[in-house]
Amino acid sequence: YLSYGISSRDGANYSYGWAWQGAATGENIMLLNEAMENGRYLYMFDRCLELGDDTILVQRKQVENSVGTSKLLIQAAEKVGYSLLQETESGYIFKLNAPETFGTITTYQGMAIGDYAKAMTTVYPCFEGGASVYIDDYTFDELKDYETVFLSGFQYRDKKKAEAFVNQLAESGVRIVIDTTHVPATAGQKELKFLDVLHQDIKFTNHYPILSVYGESVTTGAFLNEDSEFNTGYISYLDQPMGTFWYNGHELTFFGRNNNNENIYFVGMNLMYFATATGDDAAVSVLDKILGLSSERLPVRELVPLQVQYGHNTITIESKKDNVNSTVAFQDTFQSDSRIWSRNHLLCVNAGTTVITMKYPNLVLGIIISILGIALYSLEYCFVHKKSRLECSQ
Repeated sequence: YLSYGISSRDGANYSYGWAWQGAATGENIMLLNEAMENGRYLYMFDRCLELGDDTILVQRKQVENSVGTSKLLIQAAEKVGYSLLQETESGYIFKLNAPETFGTITTYQGMAIGDYAKAMTTVYPCFEGGASVYIDDYTFDELKDYETVFLSGFQYRDKKKAEAFVNQLAESGVRIVIDTTHVPATAGQKELKFLDVLHQDIKFTNHYPILSVYGESVTTGAFLNEDSEFNTGYISYLDQPMGTFWYNGHELTFFGRNNNNENIYFVGMNLMYFATATGDDAAVSVLDKILGLSSERLPVRELVPLQVQYGHNTITIESKKDNVNSTVAFQDTFQSDSRIWSRNHLLCVNAGTTVITMKYPNLVLGIIISILGIALYSLEYCFVHKKSRLECSQ
């Protein structure tokens, strides 16, 4: 959206600009778009709050073209803390009662790790998407306070250490849910196997069979047209099957756990992808039970007043509390004597005055590479130009 379209006496900061694809928060905006299109308004309003938006404008045509309704939109806004300020022929304007400049202190109940993890957060806003897909990039202290850790499309550098780490987390009380559809293949036999649980291929047409979850029958909706022939899988080597289905006269397992660690759960059939892609209520209900967290649950966010001043290549932030997301997009040019860090592509600070200077990383190396690039291009241009003149003279 062009800058001059949003104006006020002193100018207005806004999150969703015309060049959002190149922004540090580009991924945040992309997920907001997906949430809007799929009617996942709880996620949309909550992540707008995370971005520091006290005012949200939603076009009416976007709601009409989405899966949701205006009633659900308004209900979600109110649940997050926004109120409907004005409804016009073209859209809805929502307002948050917040300090003029604020940050947030946030507690997420879940952590999702892996290539397919962040997409699931649009259905489960109480989950935070991990910064790395490698499970062994995280420390015990970083993950021990989450209620649930969901692994989908994750990787590891050392399988034994990764398995030991997952066991350690589970033994401390964290619920671990592993999407077996996207478990890394083993080095030798190329099996989709982790913690001695094996994912085996299976194909469904148009829809899943009737599922049995904790003894109750569940019927899900149809697959998307492009997924009508759905290649996925079931799970072998589970001591306690909790979710099963019948296939060609055999009862197969898609959800369960083993006796050696009852906080580690395995789920197959690519059920999270199906729920995320379709928003199927029955599938989401099953996943609520598997994850131990509801899709209606929100992270806990506390608004913190901040003072933010912008100078020449500097940003000064004053906060009275620790661990505050300043809502400023984090850049790799930021340097400070105080501790600063990135969370969900946003700058976080501790209590006190944080002075940030902006300096290009690897400036000297960048200049050298640029000069070499120009020199090589010039040589190539001269060679091609000279060759062209020779061909013309012949």
